[in-house]
Amino acid sequence: MEFDDGRRASLSLIILVGRDPAATAEEFAAQLVAVADEGRSVSKTHLALGADERGAWVVDRHSTNGTSVLRAGTPVRCPPGERVYLPLPATIRFGDRTLRVVTD
Repeated sequence: MEFDDGRRASLSLIILVGRDPAATAEEFAAQLVAVADEGRSVSKTHLALGADERGAWVVDRHSTNGTSVLRAGTPVRCPPGERVYLPLPATIRFGDRTLRVVTD
């Protein structure tokens, strides 16, 4: 996957994204990815990304400004706390930031 600032990450581990992401005890092995956000549109721990046998997924972590998956250019809001499986490639909007998930 690729963030809008050009950084890349692999979905080999759960990834937590936010201004200053923090893992729960169950997520001790998660990769933490902090994103710059001067406008504070991104929550501290905004979303989680991962992959399983069904495919790549995103979970909004009850963020203030929500998480959306762009489908045919239209944002579809992710219900907080629910795993949403992604059609690949997928663009995810969180606050004023975006990231793109593609197949390897």
